[in-house]
Amino acid sequence: MGRGKEAALSLMNTAGARNTERLLLAIPVRVLGLRCQKGEFIEDTRTVVVNDRGARIALKQPVFPDDTLRIINLNNYLKSDFRVVAAAGTSDQGIAEWGVQSLDPAENIWDIEFAPPLQGKSGALLQCRECRKEGFTALTEAELETLTRQNSIERSCRRCARPTQWVYSSIHHPSREHEFGTGIASPQRPAPASEPANRRSDDRRGAKHPILVRSSSGEEESSATENTSPGGLAVSLAMDLKVGDTVQVTHTTSAASRKIPRPAAVRRRSSYPLGGRRLYGLHFVG
Repeated sequence: MGRGKEAALSLMNTAGARNTERLLLAIPVRVLGLRCQKGEFIEDTRTVVVNDRGARIALKQPVFPDDTLRIINLNNYLKSDFRVVAAAGTSDQGIAEWGVQSLDPAENIWDIEFAPPLQGKSGALLQCRECRKEGFTALTEAELETLTRQNSIERSCRRCARPTQWVYSSIHHPSREHEFGTGIASPQRPAPASEPANRRSDDRRGAKHPILVRSSSGEEESSATENTSPGGLAVSLAMDLKVGDTVQVTHTTSAASRKIPRPAAVRRRSSYPLGGRRLYGLHFVG
């Protein structure tokens, strides 16, 4: 395997070589091909996965390793240049996905505080209720229980410079492309939007919790959720499951109340595996 492919798989799949957790987030972006073998282009698309130093993005426009892309976050208009690392799979819609790496690691256009790899702990993407700053943070058992019970926890906010209440943030980030217009130059950063942080109670949340999945045949696999909702979760597994299969999901945190197995049906299965794993959407039943 080439070094570029290894870097892409490391960026998207393994915690050992990453400085921070990677997050499954759909952030609307505008991609400008600056120095590309196929020439310049502009394409509006979305991220699939992000971390502090890179991303995995879906692109209809063909690109090649070492092409240079300028990516503008259409949620906050921050921009930075990225290098195409390698092909990283294909979406269920047949769109190619690419691993990209920031050419300036000091810039964070996602405007998210990333946590180090969780290594078996729970974590969640949270948002400050006051300034809407986002951060992915590891959670203690007490914090997880409080967040589950009250839907918010108190933690320090660097932007507000004081402790504030933080709530779950959705994995679907809004686009303000209509404000952005058609020009390729980034405008001044707008004031935060006024809509509530959690727009819908069924929004999927960027929450990672260690779980054990047991198939109907008795096969077991330890993993962690990629995101959760009140009715289910997404998880990447090496286990081969089909849509309609039923599994048992057990949270493996130390809280006894979370160790009760819950039956769940496979509702979605990614068409293309990456690194021997597939992403599954599970819906709780019963």
